[in-house]
Amino acid sequence: MNKLIAAMVLSATFISVSYSQSVRTLTLYDAINLAKRNNSDYVIAKLDKMKADKQVSEVYSENLVPSFTLSSRYARSFRKQTINIFGQNFEIGSDNSITTTLDVSEPIPFLGTPVFNGIRIAEYYSRIQEENVKSVESKIKTDVKKAFFNVLLLKEVIRLNEQSIENAAENLRVVEARYKAGVALEYDYIRAKVVLENQKPVLSQSVNNLSIAKKLLKNSIGLKDESELDVVGDLIFDSTEVWGTTEELIKKNF
Repeated sequence: MNKLIAAMVLSATFISVSYSQSVRTLTLYDAINLAKRNNSDYVIAKLDKMKADKQVSEVYSENLVPSFTLSSRYARSFRKQTINIFGQNFEIGSDNSITTTLDVSEPIPFLGTPVFNGIRIAEYYSRIQEENVKSVESKIKTDVKKAFFNVLLLKEVIRLNEQSIENAAENLRVVEARYKAGVALEYDYIRAKVVLENQKPVLSQSVNNLSIAKKLLKNSIGLKDESELDVVGDLIFDSTEVWGTTEELIKKNF
């Protein structure tokens, strides 16, 4: 008997260790960051924003930043010029000469010129891409948060259902003892058994719902592997996520 119990304990320990090794536990922060990395729309939006910012920089550098041109010229004189002063010849110049020039040009655009129009268009396109990034990011956060908190909620529901079954089982044990002692009615005993049996399908349904919720969370994050997923966190309601901050509410209503 002792050997059987020991074998059951070892088996349960092995299963528990194997399960813990295959479970991937995420916080809300982890889930959102994973979803961003795995979401192709978000990655494309970020790349488009980088391209737009680069285009703005190019427009500024091509039209408003001064340009510098450095050039050099080398010359070798095979015959120097001579001048005669008071009957004596003097050579002018050198055998080798290098001339270096630096040209600096600064465009001076005027309002309404194509330069400023190009800058405005580039900056407008950059702002559009920035709003697109924010929009995609906001949708990712909303979807992940809904799925994440749904898993947290169902875990709490399962905990409450398990507690209800424990309470119903304890109540049945007490009522059964009282019934056998002749101080409780058979009706009370049967009712206690029915209450316990009715709790079992509720728990089973909660477990199934949790399994579905975890799959939906994996889908919203973009995880394709077959590993088990779990979450950690608190079911805390943040009103600012729904209604906004006090300053934002004032701006909207006044």
